[in-house]
Amino acid sequence: MNEFEDLCHFRTPRLTVSSWWEHVNCGVSEVKLAQTVLEILTPRVTATLPEGWQDINHIEDALIWMNDRACESCFLVVKESSDDQVIGFVFLHELAQEQAAIAQGADNASIKSELHLGYLLAENYWGKGYASELIAGLVEWAKASGEIKSFVGGVDIDNTASIMVMEKNGFTFHQSEGRNNTLFMQLELDKPSISRSKFN
Repeated sequence: MNEFEDLCHFRTPRLTVSSWWEHVNCGVSEVKLAQTVLEILTPRVTATLPEGWQDINHIEDALIWMNDRACESCFLVVKESSDDQVIGFVFLHELAQEQAAIAQGADNASIKSELHLGYLLAENYWGKGYASELIAGLVEWAKASGEIKSFVGGVDIDNTASIMVMEKNGFTFHQSEGRNNTLFMQLELDKPSISRSKFN
């Protein structure tokens, strides 16, 4: 995912999104960012996240969590532009079928990436339109890059706010195997989107 980490840098009216590596290399220490991770990963934020994302209570835990995210994904930092405060993170993973296609010898230049999308924001920024703005900015960047075919995101079935954020940005329900409490939503960037909500 290094190519995406190099390329994925975008702004929205209130947000700046860039690679974790870029953030750290700009003079922000890993320990300082780890302290921010501790502040963001509250029990409410991590309630529906995997076990390894729970109980991040010490700087050492946060450093391990950050390095794990950086090793497994394109790990992006979300900052509020007005005060440069880190308020969340985005995680992009290549889907298995693309990796399989590359392994089978498909021409890399002809393959557009299919990415699994995850994101989280600090509690103080919930309900203020930041999530919708973030996903809209990500989609706009992806379309402009021309390198990405689709996004798939898993959302807890009870997280109606996140489901609405995804739908607002053109994601639709996608049949996929997964955890029982998880809905999978997809956005194909080369197809027109139609919003279909089970909550309307």
